Amino acid sequence: MTPLQPARQRGFTLIELLVAITILALVAVFSWAGLDQVTRTRDALVQNQAVLDASQRLFARLARDISQTRGVRADASGRLIFVLATVPGGLAPAEVEYGLSEDRLVRRDPGGVGDEVLFDHGALAWRAEVRHADGSWGASLDRATAPAGLRVTVRLAEVGELRRVFLLRE
Repeated sequence: MTPLQPARQRGFTLIELLVAITILALVAVFSWAGLDQVTRTRDALVQNQAVLDASQRLFARLARDISQTRGVRADASGRLIFVLATVPGGLAPAEVEYGLSEDRLVRRDPGGVGDEVLFDHGALAWRAEVRHADGSWGASLDRATAPAGLRVTVRLAEVGELRRVFLLRE
C-alpha cells in the first residue's frame, strides 16, 4: 500500500495570472483609444453639421428674399440691402439688410420681426457683390442698369469661405 499522497492541486500560477492581466490591460487601453477617436469624430461631425445647417438656412433665406426683391444694393462696408416687392398688408415696400455684427451674421427687418441671426458665431467676414452689365463684380450698384447677379461670400472660422452666386430677375 502506498501512503496517501496529497492530490496535486490544479490552478493558475502567478506568472499565468500576470500575463492574463497584462493582456487584458492592453486590450482595455486599445479599446479606450478607439472609443476616444470615435467620440472626437462624432463631435467634429456634429459641429460641421451645425455649420452646414446654418449655411443652408442663410442661402435659403437669401434666395427667398431675392425672389421677392424689387431692387438690391450692396456697399463697401459689406451690407446687402433688398427692397422687397411683396409686403404683407399692402404696405410700402420694405427693406431688409444683411450684415456682420461682431462675429454674427444678421438679417435686419425693420418692418417685420426684427433681427434674425443667421450665423451665431464664427463669421469672420461677409461680402456681397453685384454683377454689373460689363461682367465685373463690385460692391457698388450701377443705378442705370439692374444687376445681373449677386455673389455672396462668407468666411467662417472653422470652415473657410462659403460662396454662392444668385441670378437676379431681369
